[in-house]
Amino acid sequence: MVALRHAAASPLGDTFRQSLPPVGIDGTMRSRLGGELVIGKAWMKTGSLNDVRTIAGYLDAASGRRYAVVLLINGPRAEGSAPVQDQWLRWIYANG
Repeated sequence: MVALRHAAASPLGDTFRQSLPPVGIDGTMRSRLGGELVIGKAWMKTGSLNDVRTIAGYLDAASGRRYAVVLLINGPRAEGSAPVQDQWLRWIYANG
């Protein structure tokens, strides 16, 4: 997460953020969180390995504050973790 915060503070921070797929619009998260307020307010990259699922990027909360976020789920049931990831993004959007 430190690398994301460092990238955001650089002169190319906005360019880097915009290079990430916007949630609900493009990339591997294009079909997730459909019709919700977080659509277009988060830019996430996903990753997966055996028993590991991750999302990382930036989220603009309802408060207007931008967050660098990383969630890594590691374990035998990680493959089914998309609903947890989505709920986590909803929570940050609403409460951040």
